[in-house]
Amino acid sequence: MSVCKHPNRWLITLSFLLMMLLAWTPTLSWSNEYWDEMYLQVGVKLFPSFLAADQDIAFKNDQDGSLLILVVHSGQTKAAEMVEHYLKNVQTIRNVPLQVHTVHLQDIQKYNARIIGGVFLAQPLENSLGELVEFCKIHKTLLFSPFKADVERGALGGMLITDKVQPLINRATMDESGIRIKSFFLKVAKLL
Repeated sequence: MSVCKHPNRWLITLSFLLMMLLAWTPTLSWSNEYWDEMYLQVGVKLFPSFLAADQDIAFKNDQDGSLLILVVHSGQTKAAEMVEHYLKNVQTIRNVPLQVHTVHLQDIQKYNARIIGGVFLAQPLENSLGELVEFCKIHKTLLFSPFKADVERGALGGMLITDKVQPLINRATMDESGIRIKSFFLKVAKLL
């Protein structure tokens, strides 16, 4: 004797639920991409303020006297190019011209011999963020990530969005990197 009067009803219900899950998957994916892009657009506008708040930024000029900014990605070149375009339009930080390079994370070591003014992360790095954090600590350069939880995971700077946009700073990374941020900026920032 069967426990269920209509055994096919379970199969139909399960199929329906599976179809609904598959239908929502692209929407969920789009939603994450949408939020990443929104954070990226806000972050790229806040990044120049972080650079200007670095007390030693005047000593971080590259060989040609410009401030070398690296926009790092691990394959999402569209996002990196958007950031690069915006930063090139900024043109100067504290009267020092910017030189903006987009670089794949795998190629970051090519900049070991260069003086780097700052690094902007253009896409979330799930497993490779630690590598970039260490690179920036060694080079005593500011790593800014607009993505959620990256500051908690070691990026020096990011942002907190509530009813306002507030700079977010990882104090331990700042100390380990030897980066000195101006006191007025520290007062408006949230420190972790």
